[in-house]
Amino acid sequence: TNDRFRGVFDPDGTLGTVEGEFSLVLTVSVLHHIPDYLSFLQLASRRLRPGGMIVTLHDPLWYPRVAKMTRTGDRLGYYMWRLRRGDLAQGLATLSRRVRGVLDETNPADMVEYHVVRNGVDEESIAELLGRDFDSVEIVRYWSNQSSLAVRIGRRLDLANTFGVVARGFHG
Repeated sequence: TNDRFRGVFDPDGTLGTVEGEFSLVLTVSVLHHIPDYLSFLQLASRRLRPGGMIVTLHDPLWYPRVAKMTRTGDRLGYYMWRLRRGDLAQGLATLSRRVRGVLDETNPADMVEYHVVRNGVDEESIAELLGRDFDSVEIVRYWSNQSSLAVRIGRRLDLANTFGVVARGFHG
């Protein structure tokens, strides 16, 4: 209902076609698809009015900082979900290529989830970057999975594999 709201789809992540200033930049399940997400966030910050915010949600934590049990539970949940959808074979074929380091850049199954190729998204680097230009930056870590059973188990065990960042008070 806010007539000043403007949603922007920027397929290449350069913000080259985006004009004007904003009070909020919100990304949901986006950063893990952008090869250089830190540069994207720098560009997005430059579009903010003083006092503005950046909020990111639903990107995978940086894999090297996630406990092995958590990563294993996440993968098991993913494959349970694949099995119920009937496309386990495609999921296993993609996994096999990733494990062997043989990725086909023309195959969306190999590249659409770019975070798998580069080990997640470095939430601490994002917080450090945004901390230079914002009054406060908070990382929110939580559990998410495609499988509803895995979601219930992961939440009960207080696991985290996903994150969001809330940066308030842009002063660039």
